[in-house]
Amino acid sequence: MLGLAHGYVATCIINISTNDDKVYLGVSVENGNDPGSQKANVFDFDTAGTMKVTGKNEYLGLDNSGKLVVTSKAQGKFERKARSGFALNALVFNGMREYQLCGDYTIGLNSTCAGARKATISIEDVPVFG
Repeated sequence: MLGLAHGYVATCIINISTNDDKVYLGVSVENGNDPGSQKANVFDFDTAGTMKVTGKNEYLGLDNSGKLVVTSKAQGKFERKARSGFALNALVFNGMREYQLCGDYTIGLNSTCAGARKATISIEDVPVFG
């Protein structure tokens, strides 16, 4: 188990699926932003509600346009919420759970990005051995 003394409750991968055609993408860190990708990064989810990029002092957050990005400071509060009929928990940010998968494969929250499709982000725990 990841050290609870450090306030971390899980090491996880976050995945996005569109609500209409079930496209599954991992969330990855590339060039300072967080577009959908086939290769997912691992995040540390902590008791304060932050999603830290494992092994880095970087956090998942939002930019001014409502896009999911990697930031140097934690912002807002991420939560895990159970979803009826689903094995994986939904990722909720500041009480909102409906994201947009934008036409350029970036991920928005309350975003008006071009080509947006409604989407859900889910959390998949990664076993920690050691």
